[in-house]
Amino acid sequence: MEGLSKFVDGEHYFDTLADGVLFEFRYEFPGWPRVTRGRDNLIALYSGYGAKSVSIAATAWPCILRVTVAS
Repeated sequence: MEGLSKFVDGEHYFDTLADGVLFEFRYEFPGWPRVTRGRDNLIALYSGYGAKSVSIAATAWPCILRVTVAS
């Protein structure tokens, strides 16, 4: 959250997302959807990844977020 602290309120990454968020994934992975709608659905999708490290980088306008998940 350190990288986004200037732009959003909240303590957790998912706090930065609107309830109706739409996530479109650019790459196809077996068993992984191309589109996920809703914060709760995204949280469920990422459940079990608690042992992994997530880093987030944000650019200035236009705002582009890069999320990196590493084990």
